[in-house]
Amino acid sequence: WKMYSTETPYKSTGVLADYAATNLLPHHLGEESLVHGAKLYSYYNSSLMGNISIVISSGKSNTIESSLRLQSEFESARHIFSEIVLMVDHNKTLQTTFNSSFVGLMRLQYRAMPAYMDLCEADVQTEWFMLADTGYGLAKQLDLMVVQSKFVVSFIPATHRFCFQFPYCREDISIAQKIYPYHYMFFANTNMI
Repeated sequence: WKMYSTETPYKSTGVLADYAATNLLPHHLGEESLVHGAKLYSYYNSSLMGNISIVISSGKSNTIESSLRLQSEFESARHIFSEIVLMVDHNKTLQTTFNSSFVGLMRLQYRAMPAYMDLCEADVQTEWFMLADTGYGLAKQLDLMVVQSKFVVSFIPATHRFCFQFPYCREDISIAQKIYPYHYMFFANTNMI
């Protein structure tokens, strides 16, 4: 103890990586020789699974800044979307013009119902779609994980440790179990396709 009491008992190594049940794609791995706990999945492939769209639920303000930010994010990101559906209220107009490369992907849809119904109301032309709102930003690189041609969707088990100690999670599970009593998974709104 006298010799090593000032040193930490934990040492760093590049040989072993502990991912502790983390969902990963091959490019997430580093140079390590041994990998512990990683759940390795495949990349989304549109030729095998079909095209995917993104439906963006615009917020209460369709400002020039939010419109330009949206365009900038899609132009600078590597994304897999074949179509962008922008849901807006009937009484709103976009206060900017988009570049032609963005307009080719984007389609404006005026909603007939409140914004929380965008999931049901969006007119999507592809087999798959994701739903987001203008409050979120688009990652510079978006990769979807698949296993056996099915999308991987992260969830939190509905247990006390992971869910029931948090009021919002407990409430969401309670509501879901009124529809399906055996429901046992909590999905964060940014995890679901």
